[in-house]
Amino acid sequence: MLRWKSLFMDRLKKGVRRNRRPQPAVTRRLAIESLEDRRMLAVSATLGFGVLAITEAGGAASDQLSLRQAGTDLVLTAPTAIATNIVGATGGGTTTVRIPLALVTLGQVIVDLGEQSDSLTVDYAGGFFLFDVTYFGGNGTGDSLRITGGLFDTVTHNLTTASTGILEYMQGASSATLSYSGLEPVDMSGSTITDLVFNLPGLADNPILEDDGVVGNNVSRLRSRNGTFETTTFGTPQSVTLNLGGDAATLTVGSIPDFHNSLEIDGQAGADSVQFQGTVSLSSAGATLTVLSAQGGISDLAGTTLLSNGATKF
Repeated sequence: MLRWKSLFMDRLKKGVRRNRRPQPAVTRRLAIESLEDRRMLAVSATLGFGVLAITEAGGAASDQLSLRQAGTDLVLTAPTAIATNIVGATGGGTTTVRIPLALVTLGQVIVDLGEQSDSLTVDYAGGFFLFDVTYFGGNGTGDSLRITGGLFDTVTHNLTTASTGILEYMQGASSATLSYSGLEPVDMSGSTITDLVFNLPGLADNPILEDDGVVGNNVSRLRSRNGTFETTTFGTPQSVTLNLGGDAATLTVGSIPDFHNSLEIDGQAGADSVQFQGTVSLSSAGATLTVLSAQGGISDLAGTTLLSNGATKF
């Protein structure tokens, strides 16, 4: 029995060896399959304790953001996709995110755009959303703030330092503020304003009121020749008031061909002087020119043309 089993096993093994065929070589190929989009989205919108925060990841890109109201939503747009984890918001992962106004219960929006040259546009054309906006431009050069749209009774621009300030917008009993830091220019020329007030820091400002450089576009400019506050462009309000602060500097009123309404200048506590230079034609009906507390004196350079339709008070 054992001998038969041994012979059977030997023949089986030989048969297996005879019948074994060479196996073809196995070729392994590396397949690359598409994965989900793992890009780091540049801009994100988050909500914490009723405050909306808009930030730029890493500060590696220049961003051009805008905020506006559409119906009951606050609409945030950017040139690249926006990340958001806000429950109730729509459009996450696209360039336009809609956030219900009711979610921003504290009425505050913080925008921090990092280190590059960024811009923020606050557009009131679709409605005056009553949120206080704080905008950090960062350390990049060319960061800008643009406010457009809307009809306002009074706008006050508190110019505090070379790159910081606070804008207060009033529409009837409603108000909102826009605070900024780390900016270069501020453009508020796209809104309709009745009374525009500038409160200068009074840091030896040597301000100049002048045209923005493009005659006929209804835009004028206020800037500091010493760089003590942000250059601001504006449209054609019914009146402009310049409060010069407590320093002893010289305000120059240059040619302002696109502004023809009332102008009031108040030297306040310092020994400021006012100098007219170029063509100033306040020719609108009832337009007045008022200069108060110019303790350093009022003068006009040769060739100056100074016209006022209404009363002139020095």
